[in-house]
Amino acid sequence: VLFISDRSGTFKIYKQAIDQTTPELVAGDSSNLAIPRLSPDGTEVLYEVYSNKWEQVSHVHPIMRVPLGGGAAQEVLEAMELVNHQCSRAPATICVYSQAEKDALTLFTFDPVQGNPKQILRVKDDLPYSYHWTHSPNGAMLAIAKRLDLPAESSIRIVPLDGGAERSIRVTGWSGIYGMDWAADSKSLRVSANVSDDETRLLNISLDGHVTPEFLNSQIEVG
Repeated sequence: VLFISDRSGTFKIYKQAIDQTTPELVAGDSSNLAIPRLSPDGTEVLYEVYSNKWEQVSHVHPIMRVPLGGGAAQEVLEAMELVNHQCSRAPATICVYSQAEKDALTLFTFDPVQGNPKQILRVKDDLPYSYHWTHSPNGAMLAIAKRLDLPAESSIRIVPLDGGAERSIRVTGWSGIYGMDWAADSKSLRVSANVSDDETRLLNISLDGHVTPEFLNSQIEVG
């Protein structure tokens, strides 16, 4: 498991084997680090760097990479108002990041070593931070959905990265998507959705729109 913790005063990145009780430090300095993601080949961790004042989002943030086994961190790229980044799994080698502007959310592919971002999608909206998106492990698709308040019905937009036709999955009977991620085989999505104001259900949603509730909790976050 990769996670962040501020146990030492600023958010640093740790790893912990599922059969171990003690985490190991992967990366950390005087800045706050966030969103640790594995590189496509699983040998490095890509993460974002923020100032010590979290409210200062309107400036440049770097995406860094550091070997999972330890070593010096190196910068991959810099971007304004980074929101999220994810990478595919080998043999696919595509990584994606998003940045928020005052009237749009823009997504880019990038190389996990060299950077070289290329814009792939721009969603016009005055509330760009209200979107969740996730990149499929096989590198072929993006899933993106807007976080909606109850009782609105949610819809997930599936965007192929090869230029193919987009489609939309209506999440009938559920609302308020609060996070999502792909299953390991890229054939379905795990989504956290509202049941009520204080309860969340974890759903498995196939690409043909079939919804299977998995379990209920007071708060579930995915992604």
